[in-house]
Amino acid sequence: MAVKNLWGDIPESPAIRPPVAILKEQGDLLETLTKGLLEGRVLREQDAFSRTVLRFAIVAPALNNYTFVLLQVVHDIELYPANLKSIVESLTFPTCTNEDEFLNGLSTIFQSEKTKRVIAGLLAQIQQGT
Repeated sequence: MAVKNLWGDIPESPAIRPPVAILKEQGDLLETLTKGLLEGRVLREQDAFSRTVLRFAIVAPALNNYTFVLLQVVHDIELYPANLKSIVESLTFPTCTNEDEFLNGLSTIFQSEKTKRVIAGLLAQIQQGT
């Protein structure tokens, strides 16, 4: 006896990139731009409400894997809306309802003066061997 399909048509994967994929791409780019001196790592958890919690950290392998958490993203299984918070600036952004808004928020955090000072400080310590 054939099993009756109670699911109906399963939707295909949408053409949106999950926030975790975007963060991993930016982490890889940070490593390339700093010639491997700094890495961008994504730490992933699930909260009590089954939401995904992502933290993006800058890691300095030469400094005993010193880790500086730059930002946090929280979203549910549908990916967007996503809540973006800059830990480096102590700012919470308006809810990102789509990928473009998320990219704009990330750009603001990554290009902030505080983020640049963090990166410069880590690179200086690495170059001085301290």
